[in-house]
Amino acid sequence: MTEVEKLIQEVHSEPATLGDVALLLDKCCADLGRLMETRQIARCIHTKNLVFGLGHARDSLREVCKIVDEICNQKQTTKMPTQTEAKSSKAETPFGAPVWPWNQPPLCGEPTRERCQSVVSHEEAEAGLQLVAAYRAQESIALINVIDGRAVAFEKPHGPRGVGAELLRREMAACDHEVYLKAQAELAKLREEALALVTPIVKRLAKSLSDELNDVALTAEERLDKAGLPVRYDGNIDTRTGQRTIMWMLHTDPLITALWSCRGKAEAALASLSVENSIGCAQFFCSNEEHTPWIWA
Repeated sequence: MTEVEKLIQEVHSEPATLGDVALLLDKCCADLGRLMETRQIARCIHTKNLVFGLGHARDSLREVCKIVDEICNQKQTTKMPTQTEAKSSKAETPFGAPVWPWNQPPLCGEPTRERCQSVVSHEEAEAGLQLVAAYRAQESIALINVIDGRAVAFEKPHGPRGVGAELLRREMAACDHEVYLKAQAELAKLREEALALVTPIVKRLAKSLSDELNDVALTAEERLDKAGLPVRYDGNIDTRTGQRTIMWMLHTDPLITALWSCRGKAEAALASLSVENSIGCAQFFCSNEEHTPWIWA
């Protein structure tokens, strides 16, 4: 008799007491082993019907029996991969969205500027420098011809008086509002061009970090397999939620956590890109200026 047949026979054995029901259901949960199966059965194992009497407990056990039969049938019909089949190119360890409390991306900092600039081509760097230079030129023109900013000084309690006030009025008289509006329109156009330039750059950065994270994780998992060590540890089931706590060994690896964190930062930066920060992003990725307004999301 196979282990699957023994499990089916045991789960249909109709225990006599509530304690036997609870012990049998916990054993079934431990024997099945996989996360999704465990979650399905755990909802039946820890149902509150068990506290209302033996009849309700038997109903719960019959419900579990149906799930066990379906899962065991799937186990018998599932084709197991052979050694000759090619291994998946994707790591088993999850590094996706933080669905579970134990799958939260670590906060290990953001990608270095050298890593960010490694995905920028020479042509893109030249275009970025030209955009930044043109933006600064238009900023200077707008600053020279801004009237509202100078008028605000008169409203301050300790604003200019006497000669200072007269000089400020002459500056305002020399301002050309039409030139100011043209400069602002040009600035808006340059911000749009910068956004179109940096978006594919940040996408390449996120992809390069994701690919390297997967490659490093695959290598680490193969190293664990060769050493006969587990890739993950299945903990106990939470009786309130019916979820099994899972610990992935690679989530504590320093290189993997650094790549995981940097990939998260790059993905967040890509999601937060807009015309408001596109020029700062172009300065950070395309120039070597020490102080830039770029801030990681």
